[in-house]
Amino acid sequence: MANGTMIEGKSGAEGEVIREMVFDTYNNGNGAAATSKEYPINEKELPIVNNNNVINSAKFLITAERLANIILALGGVVCLLALIYFVYYYAWTRQRQFTSWAGVLLYYVTPALMTIVFFASLRLRASPKINLALLACSAGIGFYAVEVQLTLWFSLPSVRDNLASRERKQIAKTLGLEFDGRTKHQLVEDLLSRGVDAVPSIFPRGLLQKRSDGTLKSAIHLNSTEILPLGAPANKLIVVCNEGGRFLTYRSDEHGFNNPQTLWNHRSIDIVALGDSFAQGWCVAPDKSFVGLIRERYPATVNLGEQGNGPLIELASMREYGQILKPKTVLWFYFENDLQDLNRERHSPLLSSYLRKGFSQDLFSRQQEIDRVLIEYIKTSRDKNAVLMKLEEISALVRDPSQLSTGIDNIVRLGHLRQTLGLVQGQDRTPFSDAQPSSADNELTRSMAPLIELFNEILFEAKTSVERWGGRLYFVYLPGWHRYAAGQLGSPDRDAVMHVVAKLALPIIDVHQVFRAQKDPVSFFPLRVNGHYTEEGHRLVAQYVLQHIPSSSK
Repeated sequence: MANGTMIEGKSGAEGEVIREMVFDTYNNGNGAAATSKEYPINEKELPIVNNNNVINSAKFLITAERLANIILALGGVVCLLALIYFVYYYAWTRQRQFTSWAGVLLYYVTPALMTIVFFASLRLRASPKINLALLACSAGIGFYAVEVQLTLWFSLPSVRDNLASRERKQIAKTLGLEFDGRTKHQLVEDLLSRGVDAVPSIFPRGLLQKRSDGTLKSAIHLNSTEILPLGAPANKLIVVCNEGGRFLTYRSDEHGFNNPQTLWNHRSIDIVALGDSFAQGWCVAPDKSFVGLIRERYPATVNLGEQGNGPLIELASMREYGQILKPKTVLWFYFENDLQDLNRERHSPLLSSYLRKGFSQDLFSRQQEIDRVLIEYIKTSRDKNAVLMKLEEISALVRDPSQLSTGIDNIVRLGHLRQTLGLVQGQDRTPFSDAQPSSADNELTRSMAPLIELFNEILFEAKTSVERWGGRLYFVYLPGWHRYAAGQLGSPDRDAVMHVVAKLALPIIDVHQVFRAQKDPVSFFPLRVNGHYTEEGHRLVAQYVLQHIPSSSK
């Protein structure tokens, strides 16, 4: 015979009790006989039980049951709120729609059943109730641990680039198109092995590193002094990007930009173009980009666009190069994510110095020094193995969480985990361009007020500088893929940005107007996915800009 003791906590109208179950197990296989005694939990009665462990176990069990009740009730409330959310957006307001029948099962049936299970489990006995609560907590912690890891992984620049390339390659294969599946690094290595003096594209934003005090500092130094080059090494074959099947490569000019050789030797410059990767010409041949097409009419057109440039870097480019060239026309190409770029750039003391009248790094006359340190930087980066590069990217994300691919709200919704498991079965019904701004959009605009104010200061300084040498500054608004793709949202700060430009009395060239007038604006993006413009898109931009530039620009 073997003896054992099991303690259960019990709650009810008679108060909390301790039940000691004494099991006598017999070897004859007839099962167990049990007797039970109940002890009220109060100071007078506790001494009746001689075993202190029994008392402590009972107290622990009762506390555990209370916590289990709280956890299960919270679980039920969360599932109920999720069900209400889905019903509100998919059935009541119909702002979102299911992409397949599985959405009904996933968004309606599943949270409804989970709500019933959680609330019904509150009537279970203590032991199974506690086990269920532990299971729910373990599952929740596990899900969010995986979500955080996925968010971190998918935020790494190298991972994002590889995933985007893989997606485009698959789409191209489906459409029967050829697609160069090599990475930028692989192409550079192939070119170098053939004796071609090639380097991967390098850009100002990529050189800025976040420090422990929250500021951004350039990774490049000359004579122990911080310096931020605004272009790539001069006279090199620059390997840039591949969105439509073929890589964009070009021979950089004498200052590291995407321009024909010797263009800087012109006696006078017609146009200077400022902007990010769109202005740089991603991802079409240089003569097919909108700046290249503008150059057909105005041959002395200098392109200072670089990947990732925001308003502060563009102001810096104008100060370092535009002010020397003094063109009649400056085209400020603004893309829809530029305020996000500005939100990062404003943490660089060096870039913020360009708001001071007369500040300059004297980059124009220091090109040889800049080339030397940039080539050293690129060589050091090439020598790093894949693991070390991943660790450096993770370290950069930890120092600067703003670079995560998604926000906290997406982590709460387990966005990456659901996407990975194929559990995203809904999309927005109406594109942003035809929708009224939501309260969330208005709140976002209000929270960006400091950025809008800084943007106003930057444009005012740019306008004043251009007018000082007798030129004119044009503001060109470039729309993104999200503004036209079904179920996607355009930038909510468009109205605020346009208000700033109008208040400064800058001439506005709104490319969104010409894109939205087309039958299928999504076709202006390679393979119809998020990215830069196709050759046709670049052609439309160039035509629209040229319509608004007076012939006196020559």
